[in-house]
Amino acid sequence: MSAHIDSIKIPLLSAFPNGNKTPENMGLSMRDYFAAKAMQGEIASQLEPDYSSEIKIKMLAEWAYWLADAMMEARKK
Repeated sequence: MSAHIDSIKIPLLSAFPNGNKTPENMGLSMRDYFAAKAMQGEIASQLEPDYSSEIKIKMLAEWAYWLADAMMEARKK
């Protein structure tokens, strides 16, 4: 992961909380949800996706979390 992503402190917000505030029942974090949506959109937009190598998959994941972090920051405004 890039130093930029590692240095951001994001509060834990749940995308799908179930009301029980124990860590195992908090649901998907908002950051993970945003990253998953970004990754889903990127893959869906490709006519012939090529994620055949581990490097390409890691780059996609890092990009998705970079975008998710930007989305988390934009929510603060």
